[in-house]
Amino acid sequence: GINGINGINGINGRSKIRLLMVGMLKFDGQKTIWVNQMRLLPRDRFSIEYATFASDNQDSPLVRMLADLGIPLHIAPLPSVSYDDLDAYAATYGQADQNQEDVYMMLLDSLDRAGGVVAKVEPLWVRQTWEHMVTHLRALRCDVLAFANARERSDLLLVRAARLAGVPKLVMELPNLFPNDGLKPDDVDLFVAPSHYVAGHPSVQAAVRNTGAPVYVVNPGVNTSEFDPNASKLAVCHPKIFQTSGGMGMGMGVGVG
Repeated sequence: GINGINGINGINGRSKIRLLMVGMLKFDGQKTIWVNQMRLLPRDRFSIEYATFASDNQDSPLVRMLADLGIPLHIAPLPSVSYDDLDAYAATYGQADQNQEDVYMMLLDSLDRAGGVVAKVEPLWVRQTWEHMVTHLRALRCDVLAFANARERSDLLLVRAARLAGVPKLVMELPNLFPNDGLKPDDVDLFVAPSHYVAGHPSVQAAVRNTGAPVYVVNPGVNTSEFDPNASKLAVCHPKIFQTSGGMGMGMGVGVG
């Protein structure tokens, strides 16, 4: 899918394409696919790193797998948010809810009010959160950032922070249908679907229209060693092959408390 992005070769004058995968550390079906991709991508063409903005699951099997593959892991948990900060925000801007999705909306709305200029974002805790994301993504200097559709506003935070950090190309993989309908033109450069069904689904086609990005089908494949050759024709596939879960795109954890 990466080679399907026009102009990707030679970004930033480097011979290797610097690929950054962003997600949570929880090991699930999408991470199984990613680990296999990492194993297969030629290291003479790709430099691969992994980043997360969440602090949990640091004992996940994924951490060991990344180390075994020589993939650098960057853990940069987002700053915590106090209930006092949220109450003050609600008193000023009229947004009273304090669940995770509403905190994401506060961050997005504040950036919009500032005209997309992080230095002008208010209140302070919101500006510090954007500064944290942008600073860390800018420091990693990737050519391509890949993440999985979480169907949450966290996807919007990630793509906005990545664009502010100057990330040239963004790839959204589709372990789930229904990408967030808040995606805007140029938020994503490429969608990668695991099947033609997913690529043609109305929710995915709506995201394609909203962003102007094409969708490519890259089948994850089947590990035949997961099957018993003596099993019946209706052999049951090992659950790890197809299991995916939501909440993987940003891997954010705005600590409320």
